[in-house]
Amino acid sequence: MKGSPVNKYSLYLIITLAVLLSSCGSKAIFEDQVDFEGGVWREDYPVTFEFQVTDASIPHQIDVHLRSSQEYSFHNLYFRYFLKDQEGKVLEESLENKLLFDARTGKPLGTGIGSIKETSFALLPSYTFPDTGTYQIEYRQYMRFEELEGIWSIGTSIFPMPDQE
Repeated sequence: MKGSPVNKYSLYLIITLAVLLSSCGSKAIFEDQVDFEGGVWREDYPVTFEFQVTDASIPHQIDVHLRSSQEYSFHNLYFRYFLKDQEGKVLEESLENKLLFDARTGKPLGTGIGSIKETSFALLPSYTFPDTGTYQIEYRQYMRFEELEGIWSIGTSIFPMPDQE
């Protein structure tokens, strides 16, 4: 009995996806995310990630990843971040204003299937840590609302930058 074209197509698609996913190895020294219960980021809920830097001689890129849905009432998100050393000293901080939806059309700017989209941004595209050791990055929503509905998670990833010669 011959296989139907749908089954052959499905098998081909599964094999192609498996090959693509297995070849996309992340070179991040750190990746993590925190999910917000019920898709609500509370103003009194800062998110902190702790990570290790083993090579301070090369610059690193620090990215933030936000997952949001159509329930989010704004086209942008204000948040603050604080990069701290192992003694808790703030090395870098900034108030960020990132677009999650196109202001004109209202369409989400992120990627993903369904109603939840992920949007990623480079916070520090080429940061050189002062030394090896333990560091923290803390995020706080800064929209001046106690609860932000439609923000499902925040994550961060840190990548060593390739040789820039």
